[in-house]
Parts: sequence; C-alpha cells; structure tokens
Amino acid sequence: MRAQAYERAARLLDVLGLFDKGEAGRLEHLAKRIPKTVLEQFPNLELERIYAWEADWNFTRSRSGLNRLKRVLHEWRSGRRPVR
Repeated sequence: MRAQAYERAARLLDVLGLFDKGEAGRLEHLAKRIPKTVLEQFPNLELERIYAWEADWNFTRSRSGLNRLKRVLHEWRSGRRPVR
C-alpha cells in the first residue's frame, strides 16, 4: 500500500480469503485504501466485501456494491471495458 502498488495489493487480498478466515474487518480496512477502479478488476474480492456488508446487516451498501459489480461485469461482457 505504501508503494501505491494497488493492483498488486488487490491481487494479494483476492487470494488471501480474509472473509473466510473471519477477518472481514481487516479486509475492509485494507480494501478502502485501494481505488475503486482497481478493486473493480477483482470481482471475487468485491464479492467478499459484499458478503461482509451483508453479514454486518449493511444491506444498502451491499446492494450498491452488487449493482456496481453487475455494471462492471456487463461492461466486460459487452467489450466496453477491457479485462486485465
């Protein structure tokens, strides 16, 4: 994070599976420091965050996250956004 290597940080968070390990708070703390445009390239990571919001009963935030993820995935399928 200090080096602003956000894509690498997101990739590491994506494979760590912090939500499954009961570390949803840590996951959210770290993910908040990564730009949304980078996080959007990691749908599994975004889903982990959405699960955590649901578990925390933050349904407004989870609905917003799902809608954003749905939009990104639609843009990938339609070719309007390159897949990295």
